[in-house]
Amino acid sequence: MAYEELEHIKIEDFYSGNIITGIELNTKVLNIPIEILGYGIDYKKINNLL
Repeated sequence: MAYEELEHIKIEDFYSGNIITGIELNTKVLNIPIEILGYGIDYKKINNLL
């Protein structure tokens, strides 16, 4: 939901770089923790799916 918050502020006042949308997914397989990082995602689509 952080990206929705960024839509309502003038980010240029705080940050001069590029913002790349991303997501972090966590799960366990055979009790082994796995983290998956995805970049350049459509966060609105992901939020609708969740």
